[in-house]
Amino acid sequence: MTYKTIVVVIFGLFVITNTYGQYEELEKAYQKRIRQTHINGVYIPKDLIDCHRQLDKLIDEEGKKKFMAASEEQVLDRLHFSLGRWIWHNWGLLEGSRLSVYLNQMRVNNPEDMAQFIIITYHRKLNDKELDMKNLVPYLKERRLEKDKQWSEGKQ
Repeated sequence: MTYKTIVVVIFGLFVITNTYGQYEELEKAYQKRIRQTHINGVYIPKDLIDCHRQLDKLIDEEGKKKFMAASEEQVLDRLHFSLGRWIWHNWGLLEGSRLSVYLNQMRVNNPEDMAQFIIITYHRKLNDKELDMKNLVPYLKERRLEKDKQWSEGKQ
């Protein structure tokens, strides 16, 4: 075996060992995070009903009236970069939280879809409409894929 081969093998073993160690640390942190009731001082809802309760506390009556008066499409488009991003960031939908685990179990896997799922169901709840979560999940996925396609075609 040449010196060069030995160096490559040792370097490869170092990279594999280091990568596996980093993966273990990330997995430990994730497992701890998904059991926490608070992340960075923010309460993490445990399920959809809890999300709606928290939004009831966070949004004032005037904001709720405006929210209720808008259509679902308007709510999604207008709140994507405000309430949607707040939910995504503060409730740990990207990095993992007990809420993201709950939503994953409902087959809502994309953080953007998760935030929109919460927003639409809250809008429906406030307007005394059926939540229709079964049909909402594929709708959000299809909507996101269509928006991604439009965005990529516009960039070409």
